[in-house]
Order: sequence, then C-alpha cells, then structure tokens
Amino acid sequence: SFIREADRTLICGDCVLKRITPNPILAPDPVSPGRRFHSLAEYLVSLARLRSLSPTLAYGGHGEAVTDFEEIFHRYVRAIDERQKKVISLVKGEGATAYEVAQKLFPQSLGHDVHRFLAISEAIAHLDYAESEGKVAVELSGDRYSVQTTVCDCGSGVASEAAGDLQPLPGVEVDRD
Repeated sequence: SFIREADRTLICGDCVLKRITPNPILAPDPVSPGRRFHSLAEYLVSLARLRSLSPTLAYGGHGEAVTDFEEIFHRYVRAIDERQKKVISLVKGEGATAYEVAQKLFPQSLGHDVHRFLAISEAIAHLDYAESEGKVAVELSGDRYSVQTTVCDCGSGVASEAAGDLQPLPGVEVDRD
C-alpha cells in the first residue's frame, strides 16, 4: 500500500474494497515455503496498520473508492468474527476437514475451479486463524486433516480480539458493538 500523507489518500490494492470483503488466499509462506502463509492473521495486521494512518480516501484494486474507512474496517472485523463463529460451529462434535468446511460455507462454489479455490482458501484461512487463537485443534490422520474444537468462548469476537491486541499501533481501536 501507498499513502499520500498530505491528504491521507491510500492506494491499497485488494486490501480494502468497497462492496466485498477480500478473500484470504491459500499460499506458501514467503519466508518458509514448506509452510502455509497465515493470510487471515496477516490481513488483520495490515488492515489495522492502514487504519492507524487515518485514511480519508482509499483506492482498492477495483471497484469504487472508499471514503468511509472506519465503517469498512468495522464491517470487515464483524464479517470476520461472524465467519470465525460459523467455522468453529461447523467443526464442533466430530470435526471436519477444510474441504468439508468449504462445502458447508460455500455449497454453490465448489463446482467451479476458481470458486472452489477461493472457497477452500477462505475455509483454510479461517481454520488456521482459529487454530492460532486456540479455538480449534488440527490433527493429521493418514492423509486426512481433521479439525476439532477446543475450549471455545465463541461468544467473543476472534477478529475483534486480534485487532484489540494490536494496541501498540497508534489509533487502533475496535468498536466491539
């Protein structure tokens, strides 16, 4: 992302889009290519950093410019919290694979290659994030990954908590309503 400090205008690619929430893409870790990049956690950090700049105008990779960054920020955090709760609820009990979670989240998307990739990427990103927060545990049994819930206070917003953990950045606060 780039900022013109004089008027706090951002050029931020697909990090901030007016009408949709960005998709956390499945990718190898750039530092350790044998591991998966935790795109959702990194996205939340990037979003909080952009917010700390108090942008007045943000140009995304496509679509309309964003003039209400605070509103978009809170909408994204709420959407991520809601998706986290949904993902955690889908693996309660017997657990589920990432593909099974994607099937339940996006039943119409798995018949198309690009949509299948995006659906599975989003499911894995949310499972990775829930695991990093201690909300789920991932096990490998044979060639099947399964996910089980752990002790889970699903009433609190996971993304809200993550954004709240970023307090050292100036101006980063989350409206928890």
